Amino acid sequence: MLLRSPDLLRQIAGDSIAAMAWGAVELEPEVTNWLDTLTDERAGRAIRLASEIRALREKKGLSQRQLAELVGTTQSAIARLEGGRISPSLPTLDRIANALGAEVTVTFTDTEELLGTR
Repeated sequence: MLLRSPDLLRQIAGDSIAAMAWGAVELEPEVTNWLDTLTDERAGRAIRLASEIRALREKKGLSQRQLAELVGTTQSAIARLEGGRISPSLPTLDRIANALGAEVTVTFTDTEELLGTR
């Protein structure tokens, strides 16, 4: 199957995107570039989030273990989060923000605008 349009890719549900990313479906270069950019953005977002949490934790003088106790989780979970290896849920982010005396802010960006395809 040859996928020719990012618009069609956008209509395909999550598991199909994962299959495409692993090469189960042949993609046009434009679609591959779009998927790579989207994947890079999501990875970058996880790393930025991890960095912000770690910086704020260190600014507050807390160890990972102390933050974990305040949040109600384990030190290893905080380490995975700060390493950018997990994507926490909004309720988890709220608990972390509360423990750090911070506020969670979420924004949405139109991916077409982000990629300049509009």
